Amino acid sequence: MHEHLSALAAKIGKALSASPEYLVTQPAERRILQGISEAEVKDFAKSHGWRVTTPASAGQQRHAGLPMRKTNPEWKQRRFILSSLAL
Repeated sequence: MHEHLSALAAKIGKALSASPEYLVTQPAERRILQGISEAEVKDFAKSHGWRVTTPASAGQQRHAGLPMRKTNPEWKQRRFILSSLAL
């Protein structure tokens, strides 16, 4: 999965240059991010000058501090929103 992060970073970077937020909706993109721990996702975002937020809307609660997806089935249901740190 880590080999796909650079391509995902390029796509997210391009999207964030035109919009303040990027919602990860494509199944392939979600699989890449779900394949790594929450800490790794946050580090990935921070290294590119982004932040990860989790929507609290649509009946979904915030999932701060979730352990790795292998130990927490809710990780598979997590939605990823990336935004610029400049916001």
